[in-house]
Amino acid sequence: MNRYRKRKINVPTNLGLDELTEDQRIAFDTFTHGESLFITGPGGVGKTYLINKIKKCCEANNIMIGITAMTGCAAYIIQGNTLHSWLGIGLGKSPISAIVKKIRTRPYLRNRWKNVRILVIDEVSMLDMELFDKLDQIARLVRNYHVPWGGIQLCLFGDMCQLPPISGQFVFESENWESTIKHVVQLRETKRQTSPEFSRCLNEMRLGGISAETEQLLKTCSERKHDPDSDIKPTRLYPYNSTVDRINRLELQKLRKAHPELQLITYECETDYKIKNKSGATKKKRESSSEVMDKNSKYSVKLELIVGAQVMLIVNLDVEGGLVNGSRGVVVGFEHGYPRVKFRHGKTQTIDRYTWEREDTHFTLLKSQLPLKLAWACSIHKSQGATLDYAEMDISGVFEYGQAYVAMSRVRSPESLIIKDYNVKKIKCHPKAIKFYRDLD
Repeated sequence: MNRYRKRKINVPTNLGLDELTEDQRIAFDTFTHGESLFITGPGGVGKTYLINKIKKCCEANNIMIGITAMTGCAAYIIQGNTLHSWLGIGLGKSPISAIVKKIRTRPYLRNRWKNVRILVIDEVSMLDMELFDKLDQIARLVRNYHVPWGGIQLCLFGDMCQLPPISGQFVFESENWESTIKHVVQLRETKRQTSPEFSRCLNEMRLGGISAETEQLLKTCSERKHDPDSDIKPTRLYPYNSTVDRINRLELQKLRKAHPELQLITYECETDYKIKNKSGATKKKRESSSEVMDKNSKYSVKLELIVGAQVMLIVNLDVEGGLVNGSRGVVVGFEHGYPRVKFRHGKTQTIDRYTWEREDTHFTLLKSQLPLKLAWACSIHKSQGATLDYAEMDISGVFEYGQAYVAMSRVRSPESLIIKDYNVKKIKCHPKAIKFYRDLD
């Protein structure tokens, strides 16, 4: 019997599938039948939620699954690894023969490639055609099974209207795309936005087409001003990390200068490990993994807070109480060394340390830090995965296809959004992505 043949996956009864939308259920059923598929849709339709369901289903069936994404930030959100790291391909630039040799001579990589049954790749819009074809050939050689991807079932997630591959050659342009990806499921029911008018606006922006109604809504957002009587300011979204870091640093300095009597408290990230295999958990390997986690995670390695600091919650602490990833607040005091934060919806909460875990092959990394970040400004890239309840966007510096759409789709309603330097020409979608979705319809 071929170990790589397609097999239906049993679904545990306690997986909570009754919570899925109709489109999510179609995608999940396709997955359980062993078919490779692409699950797509705009921001806020529950792609990450579906990844978690697939992961839990595989764990319940003791099926080896790779949870990966094209960027470190995206991988962190789904509690996975970057595609390059998980597959052990480095930058992926080496010849196929060299990568295959590396995999075959390293037992943990060889076992991973041979035993993985399902591979999830998130933010697949950033995966280019050349790497997709190269990985297909590597999988066939390593697994000695000459079918698409050596029999690995692919579950691709993403939105081709968001950030494109650097090369400009989309994965769907590959000659192997149709022979590999048998199904494309579009998720259409938006969970993040509650306003039909705003959802329609974002859907038009996603494909680069702006109607008169959408342009009027965006102009209204550009005319909106921050309430001067509110002590919570909107988070400003910018394309560049350097701009964000500079603004947060300057605002913190201004606050300290205006109130020299206030104490600045510093919180350092604390690191611990749970060793699973001592032979592979070397100090060098642990330190390297720790640095990667610090670089790609949303928490701050060093967080400085003072009364009046604008902050954002970066985890779901109390969903029912409204304390969720993206909740905006201001530090109003300290209690037993921890900040008391007044959130925009009116609740004031003392924020204690939170522990993040990251699984490695030989150990588990534990990171303890306050689940807060300074939020006078935030990068568009770092805002992915968050639902912001109060944001201001400067689109004058937007430089990439889909970037303006990504930023604006972070908020729940137009009332939560202020647009600065409004320029409709900055709202654009890659022509190849537009054609891809039109052909699907």
